[in-house]
Amino acid sequence: MVRRSSAGVLARTIWAVLWALGALAAPAAEAPSTWRPSEHPAQIERSITGFTRPRRAMMVASEVPGRITAVAVEVGQRVSPDQAAAVVSIDSAQAVIARDQARSAVAAAEQAAAVAALAIRSAEAEAALRERSAARTKALADDGKLSAEELDSAVTTAALARLAAQRTEVQVAQAATAVAQARLDLVRAEDLLARHQVPAPSGWLVSARQVEPGAMVAAGTPMLRVVDTTTLVVELHLSTEELAALRALPELSLRFPRHGGRRVPAQLARLDAEFDPLTRKRRIELDLVGAAAPEAVGGLEVALDFTMPDAGGAVLVPLAFLVGPGAQRVRLQDGSEHPVTVVRRDASTATILLGSLPPDAVLTP
Repeated sequence: MVRRSSAGVLARTIWAVLWALGALAAPAAEAPSTWRPSEHPAQIERSITGFTRPRRAMMVASEVPGRITAVAVEVGQRVSPDQAAAVVSIDSAQAVIARDQARSAVAAAEQAAAVAALAIRSAEAEAALRERSAARTKALADDGKLSAEELDSAVTTAALARLAAQRTEVQVAQAATAVAQARLDLVRAEDLLARHQVPAPSGWLVSARQVEPGAMVAAGTPMLRVVDTTTLVVELHLSTEELAALRALPELSLRFPRHGGRRVPAQLARLDAEFDPLTRKRRIELDLVGAAAPEAVGGLEVALDFTMPDAGGAVLVPLAFLVGPGAQRVRLQDGSEHPVTVVRRDASTATILLGSLPPDAVLTP
């Protein structure tokens, strides 16, 4: 009974082990019965390197000659909102005097215009009085109470008073013109004074400084170079095939190799219509947000990574479709075998060069 029981236990144990092995074994994936290599081109990894630069830059230059009295920013510093109105100050003593003189000229012209306005009122009143006197003289002369000489004298006096009033009207117009000219001179003087405070865009980065306080500058002298790092640009040169692979990417990003491989979204901003006849490549510009980069500055190395079909015409073939010694041949549907060049292998596929095989060839295991 002990032997029979031991034999039964052994049998049941073996059966359980075989069942477990069968249950745990995953069914093998069904291999395809045919393979078209032309539908499976090999992909290669490409990485093109470029460098960032600011999208916009400008020189801050003097618009007036004079002596520098203050420079509010240093190289590497961003222009703050408080500094934007006057990053560089130029001695404005003479411009202040000219502005004050222009203000005085405006006041004098306005006073002269006020005097002219009073004069025209006086001349109009005098002319009206003389015209009424001439009318009374004419009535008396018509009645024979005054002589013709007295009538002529009264009429002439009235005419001269009217002419004097008209001459005063011209003086009033001249005074108004003088006021307008004085006000224009004041605007010009204030504008000249304002140009002694040189502005720069707020938030831009100072990349160069050419002047120091005490230096004399002429109109047009460059003083600072500032750049806008809100948007950084990466310029690359791509072939037609590389450009097609770039456009096929679901989303475009740039990698910073020297900053831990950090990736930043980018967008294709510009594509040159012409191409380099020597390299047969076209220049493109990619934009990225400066704040998203490791540093919002120019000169950062970036890499554009993408895959594209192998230029040598290599294709992918499952290992099961390689036959012959050393698995260096493939078999067509008609049973013929052709040699191929295996470039590399991995766990399940091989990258091969088909050589003389027709492009529409169909392989069988």
